[in-house]
Amino acid sequence: MTGYKAVPAYERPPIEEAIVQLRLAEPVPWTVATPGLAFAAIESTYPTSPEQQQELSATVGAEGTSGTGVKIQQGATRFLFKDNQFRRFAILSDRIIAAGVRAPYTSWNELRERVVDLAARTSRIYGDSPRFSGVSIRYINRVILPEGPVDTDEYFTTPVVTAGGGNKPFRSFMSQVETVLDEGRTCRVVFASLEPDERPGNHFLLDLDFGQQLQRASLKQALAQADELKNEENREFEDKITDSARRLFVDG
Repeated sequence: MTGYKAVPAYERPPIEEAIVQLRLAEPVPWTVATPGLAFAAIESTYPTSPEQQQELSATVGAEGTSGTGVKIQQGATRFLFKDNQFRRFAILSDRIIAAGVRAPYTSWNELRERVVDLAARTSRIYGDSPRFSGVSIRYINRVILPEGPVDTDEYFTTPVVTAGGGNKPFRSFMSQVETVLDEGRTCRVVFASLEPDERPGNHFLLDLDFGQQLQRASLKQALAQADELKNEENREFEDKITDSARRLFVDG
């Protein structure tokens, strides 16, 4: 384990959202009063009222699936805590401690420290020395290319293969690849076209999600693994783009 290796930061990174999630080795007691207890502990950073969310999971080809072959299952309940601008947020449940940030992104160290702070301030819920069975990081990038016809090969290293031997223009596309890496790490990469928001141009999604299973790891050990995942994410992001794309993320 080598620790986080800092890389030069882009002046205008395309990161729309980044999140670090720790999964507890065992669930903690959770009652209707627990979200209020958490809110009282972290209100100074996340002052908006917590929002209840329901996790969803999809299983393809499993028994009991619909005609499409996809079975949607409702998962655990979790709670979202946000700042007033919904720029910084936290997600808590009986099994999860997570911190996230939306654009404009600052740095990995800032996001990492918020996980440490979140765990410390919620120690009445999770204990002083929680143990973790997994850690994951996810970076969701919206890459905006110039308006007009676009050749994705100029900006991305992942080819977009269309009909007609690849010579026809695409209307939309989505590619998802899940990979098992060394030391039990996993990586899921989603590359897709996006509908534009209020900003002009051709919009593309590059969603990088890395995970690591742990054996009752301490917070320090879990975050050391998160550092390694961030190194992997940095390398994967750079591998997926070209110099033409990089020039979009710098001023001048």
